[in-house]
Amino acid sequence: MLDYGFTPIVYLGTTDRQTPFIYYTSVNAFNYFRKYRKRGKNKPYVYIDIAPNENGMLDCFLFNAPLMKQISIVAVFKDPR
Repeated sequence: MLDYGFTPIVYLGTTDRQTPFIYYTSVNAFNYFRKYRKRGKNKPYVYIDIAPNENGMLDCFLFNAPLMKQISIVAVFKDPR
């Protein structure tokens, strides 16, 4: 639901909802904010590619979390599948 100009993601983080992750949906914001960040540079963050893939779904890339197998997201989705 990024088409309508508001932020549809309420929470993106660990499954116990104790650690929220920073997420980026723009390549420019991703490059700019990661480049000049001094504190929390090694904390997990997520890049969401808003261009649909061949299945019509969005791809998310999780960085700085090598042992994490599951994440939790609370958001408004256009297609609830």
